[in-house]
Amino acid sequence: MSTRRLEVILILALFGSALGLALPQANQNGAVEITLTDATTSKPISGGTLVLQGPMIPVSTRTTQARVPPPSERTETTDKDGRAAFRNLSPGQYSVRAQKNGYVGPSQSGIGFPAFAAIGVLIASDQSPQSLRLTLTRGATISGTITDTNGAPVAGMRISAGMIVYQNGRRMLVARSGAQTDDRGTYRLFWFGPGEYHVYGDAPIGLLQSANYARTFYPGTIDFAKSKPLTITGGEELTQIDIILPKVTTYRVTGKILNLPAPPSGVVSLIPSFSYVSRDLNAVDMPGFMIPNRTRSSGGEFEIAGIPPGSWNLFAILPQSALPGNMPRYMAGRVPIDITDKDIQGVTIRLSSVDVKGQVVMPKSPNALPAGLSMQNIRVSLQPAEPMPQALMPAGMPQPLEPNGDFEFHGVPSGKYFVGLSTQVSIDDIRVGSRSIFDDGIITVGPAPPDRIRIIISRESTGVSGTVLGIAPETTVAELSSTRVVLAPAPPRRQNRTLYRTSSVSNLNGSFFFFSVSPGNYQVFAIEGLPQGAELDPEVLARYEDRGRPITVAAGSYAANRVQVEWIRKTK
Repeated sequence: MSTRRLEVILILALFGSALGLALPQANQNGAVEITLTDATTSKPISGGTLVLQGPMIPVSTRTTQARVPPPSERTETTDKDGRAAFRNLSPGQYSVRAQKNGYVGPSQSGIGFPAFAAIGVLIASDQSPQSLRLTLTRGATISGTITDTNGAPVAGMRISAGMIVYQNGRRMLVARSGAQTDDRGTYRLFWFGPGEYHVYGDAPIGLLQSANYARTFYPGTIDFAKSKPLTITGGEELTQIDIILPKVTTYRVTGKILNLPAPPSGVVSLIPSFSYVSRDLNAVDMPGFMIPNRTRSSGGEFEIAGIPPGSWNLFAILPQSALPGNMPRYMAGRVPIDITDKDIQGVTIRLSSVDVKGQVVMPKSPNALPAGLSMQNIRVSLQPAEPMPQALMPAGMPQPLEPNGDFEFHGVPSGKYFVGLSTQVSIDDIRVGSRSIFDDGIITVGPAPPDRIRIIISRESTGVSGTVLGIAPETTVAELSSTRVVLAPAPPRRQNRTLYRTSSVSNLNGSFFFFSVSPGNYQVFAIEGLPQGAELDPEVLARYEDRGRPITVAAGSYAANRVQVEWIRKTK
């Protein structure tokens, strides 16, 4: 079977599953022959486990009353040539999963590597056996030794290797693996997929506060911008990734917490914890950790240690009662501090817990929402527009609507937030009180609650369709699947995240679709290898600004909103 025909079959299989295609019944004469190879060396992988699930029950045949049985599973092991087969299959939609100890599958939207590779396959009646190829990548290992400036090993150091991903439109270092150094100061991290990794060490809290150690990146710097990333293509054994911990002068911050609530019955006092984040809006967000208060005082006094030089926002965080769904609620406060060459005294932090309220306003129009979508499906979210400790993120998680469109967020910390809808709906405006914030979609919270938010749904839903140019006959499914098409609002509304839409390339003709688009001016980009969420980083799209295709979206049919866009290929 040609590669081209196989790609068409795989795409039809994936879209057939999404559409719930009902297939004609036939004898169980279908077969799938699979070859499992190493993605780096192309050599066969023997002893791999293949799991076939199916046939799936098409969506069109399901009913709400009938209980849908789980699909059956069959397992095979690849031989010395990396081959295995499943035979006597009835028509239907199946999935095949391949895995082997020590290997990882393809990246999931650039945010991690699962321990398996998977593919969908459509078995039709009277079809000859299909030949599929799956690939796994041998996991890489990273090892080294952690020492201090005198060459002595540091035991108990927490070592992590992280990748840069995008969350809420910001670059964030996310740990992919972690371990502690042993008594010799050595560590070993394993099973990394291809990509660029930053190795760093965090001292235990006791060491952090007593010996003036700060988070240190390979090869031995506390400045992330000066760290040396490691590039992994597959299967490497990176040794001697040693870190010498520089002795950093860190400082103490003392002060008092204001607005500390009375402790509940049976509790002597409430003691907040602390965290600090960079005030640089362009800095990479770091994995956070909580710093304990060294003063066990019921009067709100605090003392924290181990703060390195820099410009920080210092947060005091006090857990409160749980919200519905067991989501945590916090009182929190923050204050900017600049650490230079001495301790800071007399800092005051006022705790607050603000409720943010609003309403989604629905016009009386039958075309306001896409088919099958109702007010009960819409969720409103608040996403931080500036660095914030991870512990406070749940406060802005998507909230459902009341029947009249009202919504409410409880215990939102002070700061700036993007107002967003987790469901794609065309909107006309976002207002805070009498003021429109439609250009950037940002509200400011605290210490007092903001005016009531009103999100106004458009009277008519519209969309955009188009074609990516430059796709050649030899283009592979992998190249297409890594391409993301972005509809970005033109300035001055580039910051408004509710207006963004993303799409994959649906077929080898380069077709794409955007649903529920608000009328206005946009640019369309088709970028190979664009990480998930990267389109919300203004610096990313700015690199391709002259290669985007402008379009003015008018209310109406898709036919009126068509566009052709250049395929921006990944640099080899």
